[in-house]
Amino acid sequence: MAEAFARIYGVGRLDALNAGSRPSGSVNPKAIEAMKHRHYDLTAHKSKSIDKLPAGDYTVVVTMGCGDVCPQVKATHHEDW
Repeated sequence: MAEAFARIYGVGRLDALNAGSRPSGSVNPKAIEAMKHRHYDLTAHKSKSIDKLPAGDYTVVVTMGCGDVCPQVKATHHEDW
């Protein structure tokens, strides 16, 4: 959902990528349903591994409580929610 909202509200200003340390390969059906109400279709999306992110330096990386579990991704700014 975070990637979808970034794409919706950041169109033309940013590129958003989303990945996890232990992806399941699917998107939570509750997230799919919630995004339908925002007219955003998540049915074709799959959860992705952080290992599959394109190599390079990022401007901002936001993690969600993964601490040392997440591999270090190079970024100008890191924020952990």
